[in-house]
Amino acid sequence: MDYERNRKPNERKNRNFSVPNHGTTLVLILKCKTSVSIPKIQSQDKVNAIESSASAPIHIPYNQEINFKFLQKCGVQEISLTSNGKEAVDLYLKKGEEYFDFILMDIDMPIMDGKTATKLIRQYETENGWRPTPLVFLTAYSESKMQKELLDPQGVFKADGFLSKPVSQEIMRRTLADMAARLQQYKRKALQSVTRYHHRKLPRGFDFGVDRLVLLIEDDPANLSVISKMLSKCGFQPLEALNAKQAFELYEKHYKDLHLVLADCEMPIMDGIEITHEIIERHKKAKREQNLLIYGITGLAMSEHKMKCYDAGMRGLLEKPITLVALRSFLMDGN
Repeated sequence: MDYERNRKPNERKNRNFSVPNHGTTLVLILKCKTSVSIPKIQSQDKVNAIESSASAPIHIPYNQEINFKFLQKCGVQEISLTSNGKEAVDLYLKKGEEYFDFILMDIDMPIMDGKTATKLIRQYETENGWRPTPLVFLTAYSESKMQKELLDPQGVFKADGFLSKPVSQEIMRRTLADMAARLQQYKRKALQSVTRYHHRKLPRGFDFGVDRLVLLIEDDPANLSVISKMLSKCGFQPLEALNAKQAFELYEKHYKDLHLVLADCEMPIMDGIEITHEIIERHKKAKREQNLLIYGITGLAMSEHKMKCYDAGMRGLLEKPITLVALRSFLMDGN
């Protein structure tokens, strides 16, 4: 205030002046209510969005609550919330390709950040032939170099959008509209891929049948689900069996239209080798003339193990881990 007192009277009348190294200090006092806890999300048959919250634990409820309410107001009815990248990846892999329509992924999170989580999700989609899920990054940083890296369609992240905090409800609404269009685009491409494959030439001398049924025997529910979805992508109808009892029941029910069996060789109680032997014996005993090929699925590459599979009547082996590319190649160029 010394400067103000030392100024000339006519200068003090004029308040529109600027002085070097003298700024303005503003004090803003807000009366805020305490943060409301996040409503508990019940499990749903289908979830439309993942929202992974900020890195600092004290901010997690606030950021999740704000984005959760925005998504609700934008018409999203079923939402799943996760608090870090690892939870997001685990949930995505557990639910599968068709469960999520949209992922909102924060970059800065504890345990596993959003970039690492997205990289794992994209890698899993590629390995299993899943259609990509529209994904938008959420971050407090807006560097052009980072955006270019995350949005690069040839990169490892292949993000569909990039939102800088804070996000308004209108921006969220436009983003959801864009992602809905992107989802339909991805689904059309996936459908075209399956349709093209369905009409490609099958292995010479082998008929899969009109219904294109495949009996899949696998004791691990997760592996059973993944391989089953791969078969569906290839235009086949999988019959799923977790054990020998289910396998024999499905075989007896569908043997007239069944021409291909895929059996896991390493299973408890009764493995794929024993199941193969039993199915072939039943086939011969009932004098069923339709062609039936059985292939083994195995993680063992030892020659002794392979000989046991062939001796039981298997036509060949598919080695784990099975990818969509390998399965398509097998179905197209099988022996």
